Amino acid sequence: MAARTSLNRPTGPRRRLTTVELPLMPLLEVAHRRRCKLNDVVLAAVTGALAAILRLRGEEPSELVVSVPISARRAATADQLGNQTGVVPLAIPTLSDQDARLRRLTAMSHSRTGVTRGTSAGPMGLVFRAMGALRIFQVFIDHQRLVHTFVTNVRGPQAPVHFAGHPITTLIPLAITPGNVGVCFDILSYAGRLVVTVVADPDIVPEQDLLTSLLAEELAQILAVNAAS
Repeated sequence: MAARTSLNRPTGPRRRLTTVELPLMPLLEVAHRRRCKLNDVVLAAVTGALAAILRLRGEEPSELVVSVPISARRAATADQLGNQTGVVPLAIPTLSDQDARLRRLTAMSHSRTGVTRGTSAGPMGLVFRAMGALRIFQVFIDHQRLVHTFVTNVRGPQAPVHFAGHPITTLIPLAITPGNVGVCFDILSYAGRLVVTVVADPDIVPEQDLLTSLLAEELAQILAVNAAS
Protein backbone atom coordinates (compact mmCIF):
# COMPACT_ATOMS: atom_id res chain seq x y z
CA MET A 1 0.00 0.00 0.00
CA ALA A 2 1.41 3.37 -1.03
CA ALA A 3 1.72 6.01 1.68
CA ARG A 4 -0.84 8.81 1.55
CA THR A 5 0.43 11.98 -0.11
CA SER A 6 -1.13 15.21 -1.35
CA LEU A 7 -0.20 14.17 -4.90
CA ASN A 8 -2.95 11.55 -4.86
CA ARG A 9 -6.35 13.21 -5.03
CA PRO A 10 -9.14 12.79 -7.61
CA THR A 11 -8.05 14.74 -10.67
CA GLY A 12 -10.09 17.22 -12.69
CA PRO A 13 -10.38 17.68 -16.46
CA ARG A 14 -7.41 20.05 -16.85
CA ARG A 15 -3.79 19.06 -17.56
CA ARG A 16 -0.66 21.13 -18.03
CA LEU A 17 2.45 19.98 -19.88
CA THR A 18 6.07 20.93 -19.26
CA THR A 19 9.15 19.22 -20.68
CA VAL A 20 12.78 18.49 -19.95
CA GLU A 21 15.01 17.70 -22.95
CA LEU A 22 18.55 16.34 -22.87
CA PRO A 23 21.05 14.65 -25.19
CA LEU A 24 20.47 10.90 -25.11
CA MET A 25 24.00 9.54 -25.43
CA PRO A 26 25.41 10.90 -22.13
CA LEU A 27 22.45 9.38 -20.26
CA LEU A 28 23.04 6.04 -21.97
CA GLU A 29 26.69 6.27 -20.92
CA VAL A 30 25.58 6.77 -17.30
CA ALA A 31 23.33 3.71 -17.54
CA HIS A 32 26.13 1.64 -19.09
CA ARG A 33 28.65 2.73 -16.47
CA ARG A 34 26.21 2.07 -13.61
CA ARG A 35 25.14 -1.25 -15.18
CA CYS A 36 21.51 -0.24 -15.11
CA LYS A 37 18.83 0.80 -17.59
CA LEU A 38 18.16 4.26 -18.96
CA ASN A 39 14.75 4.09 -17.29
CA ASP A 40 16.44 3.54 -13.91
CA VAL A 41 18.45 6.74 -14.37
CA VAL A 42 15.30 8.74 -15.14
CA LEU A 43 13.39 7.08 -12.28
CA ALA A 44 16.10 8.15 -9.84
CA ALA A 45 15.70 11.76 -11.03
CA VAL A 46 11.89 11.65 -10.98
CA THR A 47 11.88 10.27 -7.43
CA GLY A 48 14.29 12.93 -6.23
CA ALA A 49 12.26 15.76 -7.77
CA LEU A 50 8.94 14.49 -6.41
CA ALA A 51 10.41 13.90 -2.96
CA ALA A 52 11.71 17.49 -2.92
CA ILE A 53 8.25 18.86 -3.75
CA LEU A 54 6.68 16.76 -1.01
CA ARG A 55 9.26 17.94 1.52
CA LEU A 56 8.33 21.53 0.67
CA ARG A 57 4.73 20.55 1.45
CA GLY A 58 5.81 19.14 4.82
CA GLU A 59 5.48 15.51 3.71
CA GLU A 60 8.27 12.96 3.97
CA PRO A 61 7.25 9.50 2.76
CA SER A 62 10.08 6.99 3.03
CA GLU A 63 9.40 5.72 -0.48
CA LEU A 64 7.40 6.54 -3.58
CA VAL A 65 5.63 3.82 -5.54
CA VAL A 66 6.05 4.31 -9.28
CA SER A 67 4.14 2.25 -11.85
CA VAL A 68 6.35 1.29 -14.79
CA PRO A 69 5.01 -0.54 -17.87
CA ILE A 70 6.75 -3.69 -19.03
CA SER A 71 6.22 -5.55 -22.28
CA ALA A 72 5.63 -9.29 -22.40
CA ARG A 73 6.55 -9.34 -26.08
CA ARG A 74 10.17 -8.72 -27.04
CA ALA A 75 9.34 -8.56 -30.75
CA ALA A 76 6.30 -8.59 -33.04
CA THR A 77 5.67 -11.23 -35.68
CA ALA A 78 3.34 -11.40 -38.66
CA ASP A 79 0.76 -13.36 -36.69
CA GLN A 80 1.32 -11.64 -33.32
CA LEU A 81 1.00 -7.89 -33.57
CA GLY A 82 0.06 -5.21 -31.08
CA ASN A 83 0.96 -4.55 -27.47
CA GLN A 84 1.12 -7.09 -24.69
CA THR A 85 2.00 -5.15 -21.61
CA GLY A 86 1.73 -5.26 -17.86
CA VAL A 87 2.91 -2.97 -15.10
CA VAL A 88 5.48 -3.25 -12.34
CA PRO A 89 5.08 -1.06 -9.23
CA LEU A 90 8.48 0.00 -7.88
CA ALA A 91 8.78 1.21 -4.28
CA ILE A 92 11.68 3.64 -4.64
CA PRO A 93 13.29 5.03 -1.45
CA THR A 94 13.21 8.83 -1.22
CA LEU A 95 16.88 8.99 -0.26
CA SER A 96 18.36 12.48 -0.37
CA ASP A 97 21.64 10.98 -1.63
CA GLN A 98 21.16 10.71 -5.39
CA ASP A 99 23.94 8.15 -5.80
CA ALA A 100 22.43 5.89 -3.13
CA ARG A 101 19.02 6.24 -4.79
CA LEU A 102 20.42 5.14 -8.14
CA ARG A 103 22.30 2.23 -6.53
CA ARG A 104 19.06 1.02 -4.98
CA LEU A 105 17.25 1.29 -8.31
CA THR A 106 20.04 -0.62 -10.03
CA ALA A 107 19.74 -3.42 -7.48
CA MET A 108 15.96 -3.49 -7.98
CA SER A 109 16.45 -3.65 -11.75
CA HIS A 110 18.87 -6.56 -11.47
CA SER A 111 16.51 -8.42 -9.15
CA ARG A 112 13.81 -8.29 -11.84
CA THR A 113 16.08 -9.93 -14.44
CA GLY A 114 14.63 -13.27 -15.44
CA VAL A 115 11.17 -12.54 -14.05
CA THR A 116 8.40 -13.32 -16.52
CA ARG A 117 7.76 -10.14 -18.47
CA GLY A 118 4.37 -8.48 -18.40
CA THR A 119 2.79 -11.08 -16.12
CA SER A 120 0.26 -8.56 -14.80
CA ALA A 121 -1.28 -7.94 -18.23
CA GLY A 122 -3.81 -10.77 -18.15
CA PRO A 123 -4.88 -10.77 -14.48
CA MET A 124 -5.09 -6.99 -14.16
CA GLY A 125 -7.04 -6.74 -17.39
CA LEU A 126 -9.60 -9.20 -16.07
CA VAL A 127 -9.89 -7.31 -12.77
CA PHE A 128 -10.33 -3.94 -14.48
CA ARG A 129 -12.92 -5.30 -16.91
CA ALA A 130 -14.86 -6.80 -14.01
CA MET A 131 -14.78 -3.44 -12.20
CA GLY A 132 -15.99 -1.75 -15.35
CA ALA A 133 -18.88 -4.16 -15.65
CA LEU A 134 -19.82 -3.47 -12.04
CA ARG A 135 -19.43 0.30 -12.62
CA ILE A 136 -16.96 0.69 -9.78
CA PHE A 137 -13.79 1.22 -11.82
CA GLN A 138 -13.93 5.03 -11.57
CA VAL A 139 -14.43 4.82 -7.80
CA PHE A 140 -11.39 2.55 -7.57
CA ILE A 141 -9.02 4.74 -9.60
CA ASP A 142 -10.21 7.89 -7.81
CA HIS A 143 -9.23 6.40 -4.44
CA GLN A 144 -6.52 3.83 -5.23
CA ARG A 145 -3.49 3.62 -2.94
CA LEU A 146 -1.33 1.33 -5.06
CA VAL A 147 0.90 3.91 -6.77
CA HIS A 148 1.92 7.55 -6.44
CA THR A 149 2.76 8.18 -10.09
CA PHE A 150 3.28 6.60 -13.50
CA VAL A 151 6.42 6.71 -15.64
CA THR A 152 6.19 5.55 -19.26
CA ASN A 153 9.18 5.15 -21.56
CA VAL A 154 9.00 4.75 -25.34
CA ARG A 155 11.99 4.21 -27.60
CA GLY A 156 11.54 6.23 -30.77
CA PRO A 157 13.44 6.22 -34.08
CA GLN A 158 17.19 6.79 -33.83
CA ALA A 159 17.19 8.95 -36.97
CA PRO A 160 14.85 11.89 -37.67
CA VAL A 161 11.70 11.02 -39.57
CA HIS A 162 10.02 13.22 -42.16
CA PHE A 163 6.45 14.31 -42.75
CA ALA A 164 5.44 15.73 -46.15
CA GLY A 165 9.11 16.22 -46.95
CA HIS A 166 9.88 18.13 -43.75
CA PRO A 167 12.06 16.73 -40.94
CA ILE A 168 10.42 16.32 -37.55
CA THR A 169 12.95 17.81 -35.14
CA THR A 170 11.17 17.17 -31.84
CA LEU A 171 8.56 14.74 -30.57
CA ILE A 172 6.79 15.37 -27.27
CA PRO A 173 5.34 12.26 -25.60
CA LEU A 174 1.93 12.55 -23.95
CA ALA A 175 -0.03 10.01 -21.95
CA ILE A 176 -2.69 11.17 -19.50
CA THR A 177 -3.57 9.10 -16.46
CA PRO A 178 -7.02 9.38 -14.88
CA GLY A 179 -8.05 8.82 -11.29
CA ASN A 180 -6.16 10.25 -8.35
CA VAL A 181 -2.65 10.46 -9.82
CA GLY A 182 -1.90 14.18 -9.90
CA VAL A 183 1.27 13.98 -11.98
CA CYS A 184 2.89 11.48 -14.33
CA PHE A 185 6.01 11.41 -16.49
CA ASP A 186 6.21 10.38 -20.16
CA ILE A 187 9.62 9.64 -21.68
CA LEU A 188 10.59 9.40 -25.34
CA SER A 189 14.00 8.94 -26.95
CA TYR A 190 14.15 10.27 -30.50
CA ALA A 191 16.97 11.18 -32.88
CA GLY A 192 19.61 11.43 -30.17
CA ARG A 193 17.47 13.38 -27.69
CA LEU A 194 15.52 12.37 -24.61
CA VAL A 195 12.32 14.25 -23.77
CA VAL A 196 10.52 13.88 -20.45
CA THR A 197 7.01 15.35 -20.39
CA VAL A 198 5.60 16.24 -16.97
CA VAL A 199 1.81 15.90 -17.17
CA ALA A 200 -0.01 17.32 -14.15
CA ASP A 201 -3.35 18.52 -12.89
CA PRO A 202 -2.60 22.19 -12.11
CA ASP A 203 -4.95 22.13 -9.13
CA ILE A 204 -3.02 19.27 -7.53
CA VAL A 205 0.47 20.31 -8.63
CA PRO A 206 0.56 24.12 -8.78
CA GLU A 207 4.36 23.86 -8.36
CA GLN A 208 4.75 22.17 -11.75
CA ASP A 209 7.35 24.64 -13.02
CA LEU A 210 9.42 24.05 -9.89
CA LEU A 211 8.96 20.29 -10.19
CA THR A 212 10.17 20.43 -13.80
CA SER A 213 13.18 22.53 -12.80
CA LEU A 214 14.04 20.08 -10.02
CA LEU A 215 13.79 17.19 -12.46
CA ALA A 216 16.13 18.97 -14.88
CA GLU A 217 18.57 19.64 -12.01
CA GLU A 218 18.48 15.99 -10.92
CA LEU A 219 19.29 14.81 -14.45
CA ALA A 220 22.00 17.46 -14.89
CA GLN A 221 23.60 16.38 -11.62
CA ILE A 222 23.65 12.75 -12.75
CA LEU A 223 25.40 13.79 -15.97
CA ALA A 224 27.87 16.01 -14.12
CA VAL A 225 28.87 13.22 -11.73
CA ASN A 226 29.34 10.85 -14.67
CA ALA A 227 31.49 13.40 -16.54
CA ALA A 228 33.68 14.00 -13.50
CA SER A 229 34.27 10.32 -12.75
